[in-house]
Amino acid sequence: MANQDYETLVIRDTAILTNSYVETSIRGFNDNLDLADKNQVVLLMDFVIWSLDSLDMIVEFSSDNVNYYQETSMELFWSIWRFTLFEYTFTSTWNYRVSFPIKDRYMKIKVKWTWTTTSSSLKITANTWLS
Repeated sequence: MANQDYETLVIRDTAILTNSYVETSIRGFNDNLDLADKNQVVLLMDFVIWSLDSLDMIVEFSSDNVNYYQETSMELFWSIWRFTLFEYTFTSTWNYRVSFPIKDRYMKIKVKWTWTTTSSSLKITANTWLS
């Protein structure tokens, strides 16, 4: 029997990147979509850049699988908190590890390349668990 507290799943097979965002969902055990039984996720990203400028990634969360909200960052500027939409940028071939606490039932990852068409590729494996 599989350990339902820890799951490893390839959410994007190795594939060529495009210049517009391509999304994939991270799925959980209880209905093969819902992450309600998990609270941590680590993305293992195998990225080959070739002649791209960079890889851009957006992470979105949802409680209802209809309305998604992009991850935000905040900074204090002259005693005012400023919030901006957060985007990850990767600029070299590498095996990256990006981790998140999960506070929502659903999560999407969106990726695209910047600069020029190449045979650059990306594979994403998600490890999810309840800690």
